[in-house]
Amino acid sequence: MAANLIPLINGKTYEYADITCIILGVPIIGVTAIEYGEEANIENIYATGRYPVARGYGQVEPSAKVTILMNEVMNIVSIAPQGRLHDIPEFDVIVSFTDANLIPVVHKIKNCRFKKNMITSASGDTSIPMELDLVISNVEFI
Repeated sequence: MAANLIPLINGKTYEYADITCIILGVPIIGVTAIEYGEEANIENIYATGRYPVARGYGQVEPSAKVTILMNEVMNIVSIAPQGRLHDIPEFDVIVSFTDANLIPVVHKIKNCRFKKNMITSASGDTSIPMELDLVISNVEFI
């Protein structure tokens, strides 16, 4: 028998507006997108028969990228050695979400390094968002 759950109409869920993104120790308000996570190399092991007999667990591959408005990126470039983002030493990115009860959920993207500094703009653009790939060691989903 299915549970009789009362739907939460007009309830609060996590949303982009709840995110605070701290890069190099500074809250960055010009973050328009952030993507991060980990992918585990998990494979079935086959032997005799048609079905797997075991499972192998390999490396975990973390990845991250952040999209920041160009004016904010230029602020970061101003502290970069020789103005090169990829020369900034490793740093953590802290992503904080606040739920309906004002309890923060904090994720830490560890040992980040900017991988590229590419500017793309086209006719009609009202802003210049810059997608920056990061090289990271891991993500702490606290």
